[in-house]
Amino acid sequence: MRLPARPPRTRRTSVHGASPTRRSSCGTASEGVIWVAEYDNFYARLPLLFPRGASASSWAADRRRAAAMASFRELLRYARTHDIELRMFIFPVHARYLEWYRRVGWWPLYESWKRALVEAIDAESKAGAGRASVALWDFGGFHSISTETVPKIGDHHARMRWYRDTSHYSPDVGDMILDRILGAPALEASLLPGVRLDPASIDNDLSATREAAVRYRRSEPDEAADLDEMLAYLKRVAKR
Repeated sequence: MRLPARPPRTRRTSVHGASPTRRSSCGTASEGVIWVAEYDNFYARLPLLFPRGASASSWAADRRRAAAMASFRELLRYARTHDIELRMFIFPVHARYLEWYRRVGWWPLYESWKRALVEAIDAESKAGAGRASVALWDFGGFHSISTETVPKIGDHHARMRWYRDTSHYSPDVGDMILDRILGAPALEASLLPGVRLDPASIDNDLSATREAAVRYRRSEPDEAADLDEMLAYLKRVAKR
C-alpha cells in the first residue's frame, strides 16, 4: 500500500472514480475510497488521537463530552414529560472502523460512552416510571455484516453489499435496523445482530464485542496489516 509522503492535498473522489460532489483530503481514485474515507475521518481529528490521562478512559472527564451527555439527558427528560417513546440505536460501522478506535486509543472511551448512555436512560426511566419508554439498541460490533470484505486498493469494480465506506452502511442495513427496533418480522433482520442495552446487558455486550474483536484480528491479518501501516503514518504526522 502506497502512503503519501506528506499531508495530502484536497482531491475529489468517489467509489468508482472522479466526482464533483464528494470532497476528500487525501489520495486519488486509484487508491480506493475505503482508504480515503478512513484517512479523512482520522486525519481531521489528529488532536484527539492517542488521548492520555483521565480523559482517555472516562467520557465525563472531558468538558465537551460531558456537555454532550447533559444534552442527551435533557432530550430524555423532554421525551418523558411529553410522553414520547424513544427507540435509539448505535449504528454498525464496519469492523475496520472499530479497529481504528482501538488503535488510536479511543476504545476505552467508546465503552465509557455506551455505559454513560445506558446510565442516563436507566435514570430517566426510573424517574418516569409508567410513562413513555426508551430503548437503546447496539448494532455495533464484529459480525457477518460489519466484517464484510473490503475491496482491494485500486479495485473499482467490486461493490460492497452492506457499506458505502467503513462508516456509512447501505440502505439495506438501515432497513434491517428499522425492522429490529420496530419489531417488524423480517428475514434479513436476523443477519444483523443487535442487543438492547440496559444495566443488565451492558457488561456482556462489551465483553462479547472485545472477544469478537480478537477473533476478527486473527481471521483478517491483511486488514490488520493495512490498518497498522495507515496508523504508522498518522503517528508520524501527529508526532505521537
